[in-house]
Amino acid sequence: MRLIGELPCAPSRTEPAGRRGRDRWRSIAAHPAAAITLLIAAFWPVWNWYVRRIVDGSDEPLGLGALAIAGWLVWRESRARGWGGPAACRRWLVLLVIAIYAATFQFAPPLVRAILAMLALAVALPPMRGAAGVGGLLLLSLPLVATMQFYLGYPLRIFAAETSRAILAGLGYAVAREGTALRWAGESVLVDAPCSGVQMLWAGCVLASTLAAVRGLSVVRTMSAGLGAVIVIVAANALRAAALFFKEAGIVALADWMHAAIGLTAFAAAALAIGWMIRRLAASQNPPKLHPPPRKLAGFPRTLAAGCLIAAIVPALAARQSSPRETPDFGRWADRFDAQALVEIPLSARDQRFSADFPGRIARFTDGRCDFIHRLVSKPTRKLHSSADCFRGLGYTIAPQPALLDPQGRRWARFTATRGACRLIVRERIEGADGTSWTDVSAWFWQASLRPATGPWLATTVIESHP
Repeated sequence: MRLIGELPCAPSRTEPAGRRGRDRWRSIAAHPAAAITLLIAAFWPVWNWYVRRIVDGSDEPLGLGALAIAGWLVWRESRARGWGGPAACRRWLVLLVIAIYAATFQFAPPLVRAILAMLALAVALPPMRGAAGVGGLLLLSLPLVATMQFYLGYPLRIFAAETSRAILAGLGYAVAREGTALRWAGESVLVDAPCSGVQMLWAGCVLASTLAAVRGLSVVRTMSAGLGAVIVIVAANALRAAALFFKEAGIVALADWMHAAIGLTAFAAAALAIGWMIRRLAASQNPPKLHPPPRKLAGFPRTLAAGCLIAAIVPALAARQSSPRETPDFGRWADRFDAQALVEIPLSARDQRFSADFPGRIARFTDGRCDFIHRLVSKPTRKLHSSADCFRGLGYTIAPQPALLDPQGRRWARFTATRGACRLIVRERIEGADGTSWTDVSAWFWQASLRPATGPWLATTVIESHP
């Protein structure tokens, strides 16, 4: 029985408050920032490797610029359109990339893991104009230049040398190509590692990705722009090598600074061509439609969190299951070099740490005037890199020098390494068991991969102090 004037009981606030809390938590979990935070935590070994590669000087820190551009584009787009949830068609793509990362972690190289991590971050970004271009910038922000130089340097130099030969032959010069060298009238002009155009190629791809993101190009058009940029840059570098031939062969007397000026002119022309191409691609594209994200996430945040947790634990499990590496036995080291007696000296702590992961043997010698570093391997490997990378990691400034032909007829690559008052002249070469020799690790890697019978291979580095 209800009394007159009695107020109805106030409704319980427990259930609505709980529902509001759950809705708030779901809203936070559905925010793209939450997914990106989980992914950053899951890929912690990648960031550890990234920082070490940037800090130790083994690669150029150019990627930080691409990363800053990508961050600025995302910030600009979020201010203009706000943050939305991940698109339905891309949520499961994120999980697929995480699964591939976890499944391949134990045997994949660090750079491959980093590429997968950046792909996952790119896919997890909210729907935005030019998302494909931002993804390209994230990939280009990785320490890629040294790896590109190792794998692509030699093929790019071969292409530049052959294209230059064809251009010069069309102009009436009887130029012959010998490997990556151009020979004319008794003069030999080497298309060396700095002339491979790797840094120009990286910068051209960054420019193409940035313009594609600003113009809001679709995935297909962004990939087309990237491919077009590669073609334009490779062609521009070949024209640059042909133009430099006139200076290096002494046909035209030019100042030393013209070497850099010709390179900048070639890149400027390529940049204009890339800009024109992307403008045409943007003009032929229909305005992109950004569909609103679905409201129901169907448990995606929980699934993503579980996947990220597995990816974060996998590195620890892989470290426990790794087996010790077997070092092949190559016999004894030679105790003489050019009739000079060599005395073996102990490896430094840094050299010992490096040799622990090196697929071969390393030894250091001295003849009282020069230091010698021998590295011996039985198969092509990325770990046999130029000693310039090691000196750069020690804080030295590297300056390439012309190749050297010694009295024994051996060709050496040379560079100077300067740190403070210390100035070193370093020369290095790689020689196979059959007598074949190389002055560039990229050329050695490709030819050794195609002709493994030329191994094992000995890389010799000679370090001489210069007053």
